[in-house]
Amino acid sequence: MPLCFKSKEKKIKDLPKVSLWLVFFGIKDYEEASIQLEANDTILFYTVGIVEAENKLGEPFKRERLTFVLSQHGDEDVDGIQNSLIHSIYEFTGDVIQKDDITIVIFKVTDEQKGNASTFL
Repeated sequence: MPLCFKSKEKKIKDLPKVSLWLVFFGIKDYEEASIQLEANDTILFYTVGIVEAENKLGEPFKRERLTFVLSQHGDEDVDGIQNSLIHSIYEFTGDVIQKDDITIVIFKVTDEQKGNASTFL
């Protein structure tokens, strides 16, 4: 489920789950939702491999850690957020080989871009 860091409020909001199957299979029957974005807001898409990344004890990284890192670094630029997330994940997992990919996509709203973002459900 994508996350949105609302910079002005310093809060994390859940966004509706995005199904990439809509794109892959050309499904045209979907529900659309939107969220108002303001300058410096951040949207984070991530694969399940991040929240399921395990440490030496077999404990998962979990979504709570992901949201904590985003809440602490959400006002940074995209590179800063990315570096903080990756550092946090690798610090947690150590040298444990992971079973899934670890992928993130980060969007940062600039003053020129603020407005509505649509999500397809």
